[in-house]
Amino acid sequence: MTLLIVVLIIAAVAVLLATTAGLTGIDALQIGMRQDAALEAFAGADGCMEVALKKLHDDHNYAGETVTLGGTACVITVTGSGTSRTVKARASYSSAAYIREIQSNVDWTTKFQIMSWQENTN
Repeated sequence: MTLLIVVLIIAAVAVLLATTAGLTGIDALQIGMRQDAALEAFAGADGCMEVALKKLHDDHNYAGETVTLGGTACVITVTGSGTSRTVKARASYSSAAYIREIQSNVDWTTKFQIMSWQENTN
C-alpha cells in the first residue's frame, strides 16, 4: 500500500514537471512571436521612411501617402514649408496590433540633408 502511494506521488510530480515545462515553452514561443511582430512593424516604418525621403528628395511638394510593404501597412505624412520638412512614417503590422513610428526632419537649404531620425515611443 505504501509503495502505491509513493508511486502515485512520483507520478503526480512527474506530470506537474512536464506540464510546467510545456507551459514555459509556450510562453517563450509567444514572447518570440511578439518580438518578431514588433521588429516587422519597425522594419516597415523604416522602409516607408526610406520611400518618403526618396520621394521628397525628388519632389519637394511630396505630401505623403499610404504604402504597403509586405504585410506592413504604413501611413506617411509630410509637414512643414520652405526648405524644411518633418516626415513621419507610422507602420502597423498584424492587424494594427504592433505599431511603430519614425520621424525625420529634413532640410535642403544648400543640399538635401537629414537633420534627425528617431523612433517615436508614444
